[in-house]
Amino acid sequence: MNSDHSTVLATFAFKSNGRLKPWQLRIAKRKMLDHMETGVSVTELAEACGLSRSHFTRIFKESTGTAPQQWMRKQRISKSKHLLETSTMLLAEIALECGFCDQSHFCRTFRTAEGMTPHAWQQHAWSQRMHRTIQLQRNSASGSRSERRIVVCAGSASLPF
Repeated sequence: MNSDHSTVLATFAFKSNGRLKPWQLRIAKRKMLDHMETGVSVTELAEACGLSRSHFTRIFKESTGTAPQQWMRKQRISKSKHLLETSTMLLAEIALECGFCDQSHFCRTFRTAEGMTPHAWQQHAWSQRMHRTIQLQRNSASGSRSERRIVVCAGSASLPF
């Protein structure tokens, strides 16, 4: 018997389904996106979700299919692609804007992820864009509205940036 005369009223066993709750996933992703340029530690993400670092890392990967660092890297690459296609920024500026240490780190990471350098990707994206523009002009000249819609839908991409 307990010598301090305390009584246990209830014991709780929390069963985890191995995934982050929707609010935890939203917080983690938002925090990473908000700190893309400077980065955020996994410890900070875990604390924001009320979890230990190791448990957060494990269930983030279970929830998204990638580790937090890999997810962040994918977001940085995605943002860099958007900037490469739509801006006139220099590679060094894009690198810093997307949270890479420098242009060299950006180029290495981009090449590993995409199989080509950022410059080669940019040239390819611009040539595809030019091709879509020419196709649109041809379609509008022929007056075929339905063809125009097909080309636009096939060529458009939705990005969060």
